[in-house]
Amino acid sequence: MVTPNFFIPKFRPVEDRAAWDALERNIRLGIGAEKVMQKQEMKKIADHEKQQKRKNVNGLGHLQMIIPARTYMRWQLEHEGCWSDKQFGQEFYRDNPELRGAKVEKRFY
Repeated sequence: MVTPNFFIPKFRPVEDRAAWDALERNIRLGIGAEKVMQKQEMKKIADHEKQQKRKNVNGLGHLQMIIPARTYMRWQLEHEGCWSDKQFGQEFYRDNPELRGAKVEKRFY
């Protein structure tokens, strides 16, 4: 894994230990790099998804979103039970347009 460059903000006072501890934790755990890699993966999935043709399945409707497993698990670990919350699902859908399923082709007879 390539070690990314970090920009340390100068506007944080040294006394603000909580902010510096959070920054250190994120650097140590590689959370920033993981978020960047997740965004790249989501973009790749979105590009692939745009090329797929989708159809309605009677009784099931159509595909709404494709959520990568890593993204799903990260949210589940940070906010336990978030996926069962309808409002969270709507906000996630709104905030991540690249994960939306391809539109269903409408056929008129």
